[in-house]
Amino acid sequence: MPVKPVSDSHIETIIDGKQSIATTNATLQPALNRAVAESVSPVAWGLSVLYLIFTGSHLLFLPQEIRFIMMAVALVTAVILASIGFYAHHHPLKHQHAHPVAAIIAGLVLINSLLHLYLQPQARLTTNVSLLIIGVGIFFLSNRWLALLISLSLGGWLLIALPHLSDPNWIHFAFTQLAATFLSVLVHTVRLRSARRLERMHLQEKAHLEALAKAATEARQRAEELEKAKEAAEVANRAKTAFLANISHELRTPLTIILGYAEVMEENLADWGLPDSLNDLRAIKTAGKHLLAIVNDLIELARIEAGHLELNLTTFKVQNLVEDISLKAQSMMVQNQNQLHVSWENDLGYMHSDPDRIQTILLHLLQNAAKFTEKGEVNFTARRETAETGEDWLYFSVIDNGQGISPEQMKHLFQTFQQGDSSTTRRYSGTGLGLAISDRLARLLGGYIDVSSELGHGSIFILKLPTQTTQSTEPEETEEGFLDITIRDPMP
Repeated sequence: MPVKPVSDSHIETIIDGKQSIATTNATLQPALNRAVAESVSPVAWGLSVLYLIFTGSHLLFLPQEIRFIMMAVALVTAVILASIGFYAHHHPLKHQHAHPVAAIIAGLVLINSLLHLYLQPQARLTTNVSLLIIGVGIFFLSNRWLALLISLSLGGWLLIALPHLSDPNWIHFAFTQLAATFLSVLVHTVRLRSARRLERMHLQEKAHLEALAKAATEARQRAEELEKAKEAAEVANRAKTAFLANISHELRTPLTIILGYAEVMEENLADWGLPDSLNDLRAIKTAGKHLLAIVNDLIELARIEAGHLELNLTTFKVQNLVEDISLKAQSMMVQNQNQLHVSWENDLGYMHSDPDRIQTILLHLLQNAAKFTEKGEVNFTARRETAETGEDWLYFSVIDNGQGISPEQMKHLFQTFQQGDSSTTRRYSGTGLGLAISDRLARLLGGYIDVSSELGHGSIFILKLPTQTTQSTEPEETEEGFLDITIRDPMP
């Protein structure tokens, strides 16, 4: 099942905040409108209370001829503002309605200010209009609405002030209006830029969080897909292992029967008057044994990979194991006219492990050394060492001066069905299972295999296995044990 990985660069870009987000003023305006909408209710309520106060103050301080008119206008304004505040509180405004409603509030204030100035034309009352101009600069977050309200305020004031511009006080307050306008635009510009910057940051943070959530969802989906793929692979691997074990057993049974009959036929060929067929029969036996060895390797590998291999742990004398392996390795040296040199330390002691599995590993290593070395030497050594942790280890080395292994071949050395390259397979035959089995067995025994090689100069394989037993207390020879076996092909 193909699984598309989550891009690391994509996630890093999101986390670092480098993901580009197009935020023009037009895209930011709805958010700014919502900010104004949130302020409509408290501003309306506050101004409503203020105009209720103005209603009372008009009764006390305004001249009688304009007192009741201004009281009525202030009271109506207070009621309308209270209604707007109540509605906006219980029915949140849509963002597109925020500035129009805010303009209604400002318009009510402007009507009160201009009417008062018209009915009582005193230059000092211009201050009310100036405060309104500054107020809309603070309240509004739209250049268009700000320009409209400032224009209406200045235009209305100018119509009322024109007949009185000969008075220096009115000229003075005209400049006050200009100062208020400048201050309003300045405050509005600073506030608008700050609001836009904050909104951009908010949108970027929101986009980052959404992207991270999406990436997390994708990663979770990929993890689920990987888990399913892993489970499918494990099922397929178990099926493969079971099939391999079953078919190997099915092959081994007839092969064993064939080899048994071949043994019987070899013993009786002379009696049957067929001595000339002896070489052919021996070829059949050799091929059958080779095929049986391959089948046995397949069964061993299948059992290891299926986790069905049981170790037969026992305490044994290591020197006896080395001598036994050396004797069995003699026949391996004949074909390529190699010399086998075996050496060990004076006291290898005892170890608690599986001697049969150790023998399997070392015979595989010796067989490989003999196969890939021609008219050379194969050295088999053993020594016991104590690690820094105080644990005893046994090192079994197989050293040859054969063809060696290339760096490229080393990468696949312990993989199943791998054997150097195709030319090696054609020349030396074999399935490439020996080293794979040896590596797995070594790890099952708690050890590992070290390899060093130089192409054209031979290889060194070292099997390193732990043992928790102490060296033997039985009397041992004090001289270093040494076995030198030289085997040559008797055929010319």
